[in-house]
Amino acid sequence: MTILMTVDGSDRSWNVLPHADALAWGLNVPLHIVRVLHPLLDAGDPVGASQSEALQLLSNRWLVELTQHAVAQGVEAEISVEIVGRHESAEDAIVRVAKERGAAAIAMHSRGSGRTHHAIAGSTALGVLGKWLAPMLLTGPATRSDPRADIYRLMITNDGSTDSDRSVVAFARMFTGVPIEIVLAGFALGSDLPGVEEHLESLVPHFPEPARVTVHAANAGHDSALVDTILGVAEATKATAIAMGSHGHSTIRHLFAGSTAIGVLRNSPRPVLLVPV
Repeated sequence: MTILMTVDGSDRSWNVLPHADALAWGLNVPLHIVRVLHPLLDAGDPVGASQSEALQLLSNRWLVELTQHAVAQGVEAEISVEIVGRHESAEDAIVRVAKERGAAAIAMHSRGSGRTHHAIAGSTALGVLGKWLAPMLLTGPATRSDPRADIYRLMITNDGSTDSDRSVVAFARMFTGVPIEIVLAGFALGSDLPGVEEHLESLVPHFPEPARVTVHAANAGHDSALVDTILGVAEATKATAIAMGSHGHSTIRHLFAGSTAIGVLRNSPRPVLLVPV
């Protein structure tokens, strides 16, 4: 098992690195950094060399650059360049490699900020999100690179729905046997905080030791304040990442967790860990 982090050659695609590294550390699994190479788009028409030679030269150069970047950031990781297959897209290649490596999650940086892109970076991350039906760690335009804490603390949001409960169970499976701290956070839009807290307590048994679980019920007041309330609880609990369930399996995946998760990803200083339900 590994955490598969992808970069595209841009500086900002590396923004996810400290968060992917922290997740790998929290799960006690290795980190694998990959860049996919498209023979036609990246290598172009080789001059004085066959395409296979051009691909090998470019792959070797990318490997050196990736390694140098990881070393400069003090991150230990496996590094690879993967060639996009004849009938593959970049998204397909990323998902294929993730499956081949038994990835627990794919980590990517998201660049989009407009409603059209729903806070997801361009077509590649959007396509991966639609095809990778397993956890995905995303950083957004507001995500900071804080120093790694002494323990991985995951804040899992729950709205009391069946789908949201399933996402909690999925996160519990992902972190089984891992000594992390879990904050189960529920949000009331009215005055039923005791009911929210009772529901959260019913989910605690899904996280056996060595995980340590606390519950946090908060009143958002109304839908428009929910994103700010979630971010406020994440700040108050010093969460390493915010975990949310994603909905829908279409390629567009604009329903990945509704407008709430879109707002969280767009504005959060912390990465967002999504799991499909």
